[in-house]
Amino acid sequence: MEKQLLDTFLDLYTYDTKIQEWSFEKYENNPSRYYRLQMITALMKALDINCSYYDFKEGRFISKVQYNKWKDFKETIMDQLDAKAYARSLKEKLHPFDIQSIFRTFMEYRLFSEKVLGIFDGIYLAKDEFRAFASILNKSNSHLKEELKNIEQVLHFCINPNGLNYMQEELIKQFGYPEVDLGAIDIDNF
Repeated sequence: MEKQLLDTFLDLYTYDTKIQEWSFEKYENNPSRYYRLQMITALMKALDINCSYYDFKEGRFISKVQYNKWKDFKETIMDQLDAKAYARSLKEKLHPFDIQSIFRTFMEYRLFSEKVLGIFDGIYLAKDEFRAFASILNKSNSHLKEELKNIEQVLHFCINPNGLNYMQEELIKQFGYPEVDLGAIDIDNF
């Protein structure tokens, strides 16, 4: 669920970077955006994240829950950290605000990366020469996608530290998750 929430959030962000302005009213005539926002809202409710979309991006939902589980989580990713350089500070006690800062920084990086990865969105017809040179960027993007998995691992933990999981039927019935085919909606509204 945390992956689905993050992916849908990133997806909507590619359409509209003004997160403070996201609303059902704003998107009522744009089904692609409307249903994405509905998915985000339902997943946030299911994960007990009770804040605005902007506050979510800022990590303002981080609480003692993440703080209490941080040490165990940190152990699972120690091989990715430069543990020798930060050995002393990695042993110091954190405050939930520190985890919030990590989340906010990683989320900003991930949102920015989404723009980079989507550089070719909307380009469907191009000359062969353009596509040949674009392949250079595509190679870089494939490396970036691989590296983003480490960043997403941290974001996923912060979003769902308790490992909550619901079946789609439960999300639909209990949290108002839309029962729609986004791919078909996107094609119809392109």
